[in-house]
Amino acid sequence: MPKMKHTAKDSVFSYIFREPENMRQLYLALHPEDTDITEEECHPITLETSSPAAW
Repeated sequence: MPKMKHTAKDSVFSYIFREPENMRQLYLALHPEDTDITEEECHPITLETSSPAAW
């Protein structure tokens, strides 16, 4: 069986969830109890932006 390209899966996920509305929908799917979340509160957290060196 050929190996899957994980970078292709990651880039599709990143492309889809780059949009605040899509991020909000994903968040609500994982946390249905938190219905007060707005698109403005949704922002991506990546390894680059979450490392202490980026602060």
